[in-house]
Amino acid sequence: MLFWITASLLAAGVAASLVMTLLPGRAVRTGTDPARAIHRAQLAEVDRDLARGLIDDAEADRARTEVARRILDSDRTRPPSAGTAPARVSRLTALMAGLALTAGSIALYLVLGSPGQSDQPRAARLAAGDLLRGSRLSQAAAEERASPGFRALARITPPPDIAEKVANLRADLTRNPDDLAGWQVLTDFYLRTGHYPTAAAGMAEVVRIKGNDATADDLVRLVDLMVFATLNYVSPEAEAVLDRLASTSPEHPALLYYTGLLYSQTDRADLAFPLWRRVIEDGGDSLHARLARDGIGDIAWLAGRAYTLPPLPSATPAGPGPGDVAAAADMSPEERTDMIRGMVAGLSERLDEEGGTAEEWARLITSLGVLGESARAEAARAKAEAAFAGSLADLAVIGAAAAGAGLAE
Repeated sequence: MLFWITASLLAAGVAASLVMTLLPGRAVRTGTDPARAIHRAQLAEVDRDLARGLIDDAEADRARTEVARRILDSDRTRPPSAGTAPARVSRLTALMAGLALTAGSIALYLVLGSPGQSDQPRAARLAAGDLLRGSRLSQAAAEERASPGFRALARITPPPDIAEKVANLRADLTRNPDDLAGWQVLTDFYLRTGHYPTAAAGMAEVVRIKGNDATADDLVRLVDLMVFATLNYVSPEAEAVLDRLASTSPEHPALLYYTGLLYSQTDRADLAFPLWRRVIEDGGDSLHARLARDGIGDIAWLAGRAYTLPPLPSATPAGPGPGDVAAAADMSPEERTDMIRGMVAGLSERLDEEGGTAEEWARLITSLGVLGESARAEAARAKAEAAFAGSLADLAVIGAAAAGAGLAE
């Protein structure tokens, strides 16, 4: 109610100040003409000189005549003033302006505002955010809510012999639940076949078995799968994994991104924005930096912050460039093949020693497929999938390259 009273008083005050200037007799004064003020002062000076006997009557008349001439010249050069509208027209214009201003203000608020929203003091909004955070869905409930979306996704159906091996493996894990290698294999299988909730459960077993030896990469892979299994929702269980990651890697891009995502889902865009900004500016071209780039526009707007995305980090060239292609045009087929093989060998060696992005591994797989070296392409795919096992987006890039190179699923 306080908002409506304040808004009404402000609107009425602004409308009244504008309308009053349009009413008859309310014209705004523009002040005295400076030239006329000077001429009046000159006439007064002539009268004083005549009274003191400094000039005679004839000189006084000549001085007055000169001042009068200057006044006439000033009037001829002054721009014409606006006329006064009839009183009836002025009143009608004032009334229409007041109505248009009031109606326009109300219409604008109905479009951009929230007329049905009650007063929301800052303390109450912060308390509501804390309550929302404390009453979130569990991981199991969130996965159940997301299950219709996963049923709509096309999943890879394994061959019967692979399905039988997986069934045997699950039976073995039932008898020996601490088989680390078995859970790792099962997690990778379900990840590749699109069963993300089951993959998340398998990765949770991997982390459980490793205990204190679980690495930051293990925790990141687990929280990636948990969030993806709920269609981008941070559950209390996923938050617990983030708390554990924070104790060892407080600046990890995944930690900053998912913590910001949690804040954004509990009406705290003001806390999410600085976290996502750090991910974007310090996270390079990682998966979580790309996710933050996709969502920070809305978060910045909700947080009331102006933000311009920085340019994407420049990638290191990998593979033949335009100059290499032009040079290859003048070579014989044998020389061209040797040059390409040399470049592919250099790329393969660098990725083996230093690692690289998923796009670079995809380029290597594609190049080996073009050269007909399917065995090396398969080996490159295995290394790339192992390197990016916790990144669903990167695995998709690698899988697309493998399919284009003609490698079997």
